Amino acid sequence: MEVKVKITLQKKENLSVNQNFFNVEDLILLHGFDICQEIQYTGIATLQGGGDSRVISFTIKKSAIDSVMLGDMTGDTMRDWVEDLWISNNLGT
Repeated sequence: MEVKVKITLQKKENLSVNQNFFNVEDLILLHGFDICQEIQYTGIATLQGGGDSRVISFTIKKSAIDSVMLGDMTGDTMRDWVEDLWISNNLGT
């Protein structure tokens, strides 16, 4: 499942990054994404220049999705389990 989410940049880069892992946790726990074999997540933000741009993307596989459902993984620990993590240099600016 491909998911694109509009996010708000935070003043601290780590907050801007971490909010995306919590977004995925919510999708899995509260919106039925636990049935997905994988989630291809893209976070889009409005940059200082005014245009929207991809600022983060990653893939989370079924085994990690199942770990979220079991409570073994949260948004706090998800970063270590995603694949293809890409973070823009613009994130947090």
